[in-house]
Parts: sequence; structure tokens; C-alpha cells
Amino acid sequence: MTNIKRYTGGVSEATALQDIVTAWQEDDDFWPYESVLEALQRPQCRLYYVDEGQQWPGLVLLNLNIDTCDLLYIYTRADARRRGLARELLEFAAKELRLEKPIPDVILEVKRSNEVAQQFYLAHGMKKFGMRPRYYGNGEDALIFRWQL
Repeated sequence: MTNIKRYTGGVSEATALQDIVTAWQEDDDFWPYESVLEALQRPQCRLYYVDEGQQWPGLVLLNLNIDTCDLLYIYTRADARRRGLARELLEFAAKELRLEKPIPDVILEVKRSNEVAQQFYLAHGMKKFGMRPRYYGNGEDALIFRWQL
């Protein structure tokens, strides 16, 4: 069983978070560390991570809304992929969400070009239901997925 924890903002967690954000920016130009910290200041934002010491192999970042939840980001380091960590993070987050608040749906956007992520989401019961044209900074469209909890 993977050791998954909720981010609390401790010093060692902040260091590990900065490290994994640096890694994901090398893989995919996503939010800078400061933006992630800003999001985590919101009481409705949740971050769950795989705890393997100083270097986290994966995390999921969520934002709870009144009647839905936005999956803002899920990331697994390249050297930790194919271990089922993303699946475990999603399942853990869904369980925590069910305990905390009755939220029927998780919504997420994914780049049209990210076929690996799309296949992952479809394989885990998510359904494609829309598109946001030119959603990303580079002008790429986002496909919208819904995961009914």
C-alpha cells in the first residue's frame, strides 16, 4: 500500500513540493511554485502526495467547489511511472472527498495533444464531455472530462 498524505504546509513538505513542481515544469510547463502555494492558501484546495521521504514521486491537486471538484493537476515523476501511483492518488482523493463533502463530480481539463492522459482518464471511468478552445497559454484546446463519484 502506498503512503499517501494530505499536504499540511510543513517545512519538509514545502521543500518536497518545490522539488516536484520543478520536475513537473521540466516535463510540462505548468504552474510555477508560487502559484501552487497561492492555490493552497484557499481553504477549498487539497493536495495529496505519495510520501516516500524527501522526494515525492507523485501528487494530485484539487479544488472543491459548491457541487463539484476541479482536478487541477495530477503528476507522477517520469522515474515513478507505471507503478500505479496516479491511480492510487485518484482513488485516495475520491475517498477523502466522499468523506469530507458529498461531491458528485470531479471535472478536469487536459491538453488535446496529451493522449496518454486522456487514455488514463478514460480507463478510470472518466467521460469526455466538452472542449475549451485555446484554453492553454500556447493556444492549445483543452478537452473537459467528468468523473462521477
